[in-house]
Amino acid sequence: AGTFDTSNGTANVTVNGHAVCGVTCGVINMTTTNTFTQNVATNKTFGPNAGSADWIFNNLSFTAGWSGVPTITTQTGNSGKILIKSVLTIGANITLNAANKTYELNGAGTPFVKTGNLTASTSTFKYSAPANLTVAAANYYNIDCAAANVVTSPVYTVSSGAFDIAGNLTIGNSTDAMIVNANTNDPTINLTGNMSITANSTFIASGSSGFNITGNWSNTGWFTHSNGTVVFKGTGASSLIGSSNFYNLVMDTNSDGAKQINFPTGSSNKQIISGTWTIDGDDSKILTLRSSTQGTAWYFDIPSGFTSGTHIDVLDSYTADVAKKILSGNSVTNSGNNTGWIFPPNVPTAMGQRKTNNNLINTSDWTNESSVKFTAMANDPDASDTLYLCVEKDLIGTSFSDNEDQCGSGIAYSGTYVNIDVTLNGLEDEKLYHWHARVKDSSGAYSPWVSYPLSPNGNEESVTDFRVDSSAPTGGLVNDGLEADIDENDGSLTSLSANWSGIEATVSGLLKYEYAIGTTQGGTDIKDWTDSATNASVTNSSLNLITGKMYYFSVRAIDNAGNVSTPIYSDGQLVQPTLSYSISNTLIEFDILNVDNGWQSIKSHTISTSTNASNGFLVYGYIDSPLTGLDRADITIENFIGTWATPLSWGSGTYGFGYTSSDAYVQGSNRFNSGSKYSAFSIGAPGDVVADHTNAINGTTGAAENETYTISYRVAVPNTQAALAYQTYAHYIVSPRF
Repeated sequence: AGTFDTSNGTANVTVNGHAVCGVTCGVINMTTTNTFTQNVATNKTFGPNAGSADWIFNNLSFTAGWSGVPTITTQTGNSGKILIKSVLTIGANITLNAANKTYELNGAGTPFVKTGNLTASTSTFKYSAPANLTVAAANYYNIDCAAANVVTSPVYTVSSGAFDIAGNLTIGNSTDAMIVNANTNDPTINLTGNMSITANSTFIASGSSGFNITGNWSNTGWFTHSNGTVVFKGTGASSLIGSSNFYNLVMDTNSDGAKQINFPTGSSNKQIISGTWTIDGDDSKILTLRSSTQGTAWYFDIPSGFTSGTHIDVLDSYTADVAKKILSGNSVTNSGNNTGWIFPPNVPTAMGQRKTNNNLINTSDWTNESSVKFTAMANDPDASDTLYLCVEKDLIGTSFSDNEDQCGSGIAYSGTYVNIDVTLNGLEDEKLYHWHARVKDSSGAYSPWVSYPLSPNGNEESVTDFRVDSSAPTGGLVNDGLEADIDENDGSLTSLSANWSGIEATVSGLLKYEYAIGTTQGGTDIKDWTDSATNASVTNSSLNLITGKMYYFSVRAIDNAGNVSTPIYSDGQLVQPTLSYSISNTLIEFDILNVDNGWQSIKSHTISTSTNASNGFLVYGYIDSPLTGLDRADITIENFIGTWATPLSWGSGTYGFGYTSSDAYVQGSNRFNSGSKYSAFSIGAPGDVVADHTNAINGTTGAAENETYTISYRVAVPNTQAALAYQTYAHYIVSPRF
């Protein structure tokens, strides 16, 4: 093994075959103005295949001779590099396979001229000149822009075109100051590996072409965004290291798939986005945002708050400025410790619709008010917040606009469900409505909309949630009795009837009738308002009535919305008075008075009375004249000495004609001692009360039915009384007390 050294010469070298060394490799050191050209017509190899020595060239050129399209493949067995001090050229119609080798381009200006093709494999192309140069467009694996031995900071200008970098892009060597400028020519950079901007180095991004990165982004130097866009791609995890000031930053998993991005911790490693930060995921492509140290916050700064995309999982985010917090989109998971995000409330649950008195309006039911109170329960991902119920209502058939009509008052939330509500006024009469709701928090963040009633699929536009009818039923006529109007019932003290017609409830329809009974029109003193279902007639047989009193029916209709009509009234009916009276026999014949019966005789009959008169009845009795002889009007039997006021017992040796009554209580006393004391008859009308019923008669007591009293007549004469036939007429008058 030897050294091929041209340090003292200027001749060029051309090799038409392989340019390699085997097991023991020598050194090529062509550092003057020479050009080493490998010009081949068929596939050949290049470079050392053993050892660690570098091959150094001034100019290195790979060209295709004749008409072939050959590939020159770099040997892989040597750990050294290929150093080109001036220009590396890949000529037309040839492909250089760089294999795993490092090609260091140390020339200024244009150190890499590529007309043919470069197969980067796992190689590294390192630009290292301490002077200004242009970085050629190519499909690299690793590319290092690392100026060395710098006196004045060089500018590496990235040429136009596409840079598809399958490995890593490194800016600087952490020691020498330098600038890599991609803004002048606006190349498109697609970086599969990692981006590293080392200390003392500056990377100036393109302002119009994209910078797509799949791996990590590390910046310990300076990054100038030029109002350009950096896009994180791929599905592998990416980490940001150090602080960077991006203009547009895109983290969107919709195209490639789920991805996790890790952010550095601490305020000194803040990520600044001066333009637009796009963060978005998809149902099966979650974008996960994490701190490099779980539980420690990662910092960001944006121009103003915005609403994120969907399907994001975020943890440990932080920004100090409330106005710059990110408002969570739908299906964003708050994994905790997120001071930098505003998470909307959860969707409302237990949704309901009520009247203003809190009575429930069942689904599709009617309300008779122009206001409806909407209710729900709410909670929030935040530990504390203020929550509002927001509702949009529309007529059936009208699609929701997703703009609420009104939000209710805020309710303080502190970790447990709260009840929230809002009342909408001005609802149109005779209309059908549906509604949906969402929850708003103190930051103005909203939950998704939820249609009422809660169900797996919400409800269709054609499904009615509630109906409005504020017009009460009208019209109607009430008749006493079950058919044509009557003035009296059948005499019952417990039963009255009425019927009605002509009541209109055309909007929401009739729910039921109610009736009441009173002693005045509209009164309810006999029967308070009572449900009659949809029956247009009623008989109530459990009343407490009396005679002599007018009774009125009141009727009102209630429709399905709960509207109550103005009552209509009957013209009244009485309890028909009843009275019946009978005497068991109308002829009283005494026994013939003689010594055998002691010249005396007692006979009796019964008087029966029935009536519904409210104050009972009186039975009066009197005779036309004393017992008078039929043939001798001048001969009479005197009346008994007892009087109605003071009846007497009939003692021995007492004579006359008298009577007694079995009624034990006549006009306030047991004056006849239950039939053992006698009184003379009153002569002439109206007579004296011989029996009565003075207790009240009503529906509770029932009518007086066949109340029967015994009237006993007694005559006694001395043996000197003329033996004649005697007679008189007794009269009884029953007087009901209505």
